[in-house]
Amino acid sequence: MECSNHVSLHYLAKQAKTRLRETERLGYRGFTAIRRSNQNAYEEMLYQKVVEILECEEQILNPLDCLIDHKAIQACDSATRQRYVLEASKMFIRLKERYYREHLKIQSR
Repeated sequence: MECSNHVSLHYLAKQAKTRLRETERLGYRGFTAIRRSNQNAYEEMLYQKVVEILECEEQILNPLDCLIDHKAIQACDSATRQRYVLEASKMFIRLKERYYREHLKIQSR
């Protein structure tokens, strides 16, 4: 019985080593590119929300409330929640500036 466990453990270790070599061969850049493309898609989704907020007829008093995922934030502890809100605030400011830059370009044409 110990022999079969040893063989399966040896087999699993060999597979892990093969995966590690394959990852090194592909390089970290492949993972980073995938991560960036996902982040860009997420940022574009948030940008559309920011555009809706800025072009809304009503005045929105708390625009961050529109950007925050309330289900995700409820599951977080206090420190993580603060970090999340801070990052959302930075993202809102950056996307708002992008909106005004693009909006001014359109108006100046």
